[in-house]
Amino acid sequence: MNKNYLLSMLVVAISGVLILSCNKEEVTVERHYPHWDYESTMWQNSGYTDCGGIVQTPINIETANTIKSADLSDVTFNYNAFDIKIVDNGHTVQVNRDATKINNMVIDGVTYDFLQFHYHTHSEHEIDGATDEMEIHLVHQDPITENLAVIGVMLNANGTTPNDFIESYLNNFPSTEDNEVATTTSIDLDDLLPSNHNYYTYTGSLTTPPCTQGLKWIVLKDKVDVSVEQMHKFEETHHVNARPIQPLNGRIVLEKI
Repeated sequence: MNKNYLLSMLVVAISGVLILSCNKEEVTVERHYPHWDYESTMWQNSGYTDCGGIVQTPINIETANTIKSADLSDVTFNYNAFDIKIVDNGHTVQVNRDATKINNMVIDGVTYDFLQFHYHTHSEHEIDGATDEMEIHLVHQDPITENLAVIGVMLNANGTTPNDFIESYLNNFPSTEDNEVATTTSIDLDDLLPSNHNYYTYTGSLTTPPCTQGLKWIVLKDKVDVSVEQMHKFEETHHVNARPIQPLNGRIVLEKI
């Protein structure tokens, strides 16, 4: 797949005039893809043929059927703080990479560069048939092969204590769609992750069009707490932006223990 095309779909192709306001830079984002939404998720009928493929995400992870091993590769995260560049693309609110900062992960000896993260409510993956309130996807790419790997982080609404990372994310949500806002708020992706990095892994796809297949999925087993108030703010912005569960079609799910 052409690298420039893929980045345009994942990181959002941007063009337009810069507007300076309140220490923020706004860039108008033009959409270059057919319309889709969550009212009907048969996106293959709208020209996204991969969405009808047999290696699709999300899935229900049945823990009784995973292949468990302590010998699976560790995930090493090499994250550094960067200023938030954020856009509401009409489907979720996405934070894009700062290409001047090193942010990557290493698994199975392969380095994947961070591209962007975004959220889904409720979670897209299920664990033994149960969803969580929310899931954040950190999308990465191997700069050599252009293969993608995505980290899935499950979030639970638990009490009144806010999550500081999530609060920084929420406080910079754009007021309008399709404007990428460059802020002076710094975040570190390490602050989102649970302390234990054990995971489930399988081969899947993007969960939104174009539903590109062949991705390496790494769903962290431990969950992250956010406050109930924070969860409500996410739901108010994009309520239920989760793709339905897709058939496993004989795929194997590995579990690092």
